[in-house]
Amino acid sequence: MLFVRPLAVFLAALCVAPSRAATFEDLSARATAAREANNLSEAVKLYRQALALSSKWQAGWWFLGTILYDTNEYTGCRDALSHFVELKTDSAPAWGILGLCEFQTGDYARSLKHIDRSFS
Repeated sequence: MLFVRPLAVFLAALCVAPSRAATFEDLSARATAAREANNLSEAVKLYRQALALSSKWQAGWWFLGTILYDTNEYTGCRDALSHFVELKTDSAPAWGILGLCEFQTGDYARSLKHIDRSFS
């Protein structure tokens, strides 16, 4: 009986011990799985974590932006798609959605410029 309590404390500590740091590959795969399962809040969290590790990940910026657009989070969408179009300047759909987000946030001049660019 004397060892049961310390053993229980030790086992509990193991359960809450920090796990290994997630890799970009792990986070990006989990983000994709969450998006495909329509768990959008989890997908947003995971895309942001993955992008913090690899800011040049085009697909991550795209999916983060489109999820945020679909959930009416226009400021976050604007920020994500701004990163995306820096990496992929010829993406007409991204320029168009970026312009729509800017319209929703009241930045009408920039919105018109970017929507116009989506037709170029």
